[in-house]
Amino acid sequence: MLYHYLNTARTQMNKYLSGNKVKPKKYFYALRPILACRWIEKYHSVPPILFDDLVKELLPGEMKEHVSRLLDTKVKGPEGMEIDPIMPIQYYIIKNIKELNAYVQSVREEKKEWEALNQFFLEELGHD
Repeated sequence: MLYHYLNTARTQMNKYLSGNKVKPKKYFYALRPILACRWIEKYHSVPPILFDDLVKELLPGEMKEHVSRLLDTKVKGPEGMEIDPIMPIQYYIIKNIKELNAYVQSVREEKKEWEALNQFFLEELGHD
């Protein structure tokens, strides 16, 4: 799941947020997976669905104002409009992709040991 979210954020950044003009909604398509990764990193659990829950819990205070203004721009603007890049958000996304990439490299997938559990069930079922 962590890899999926990180790859989604990276794809959004590379494809849609690297030009001279960007669509506001594309920022959210990068921010949500970044915050979902941060949730997984912090809580080791499935992140909430609602973007607002992730923002309240994980977005640094100085970024909340930028994201709030971005949301206002997106809601009030016409569908498909393009804006100049919002540099604090750009830097936040780039910084987090780099940090999360390093985190993903350091995380090892836990191998589940099923033998003890299988043996327990076999004994309970009387199939020693």
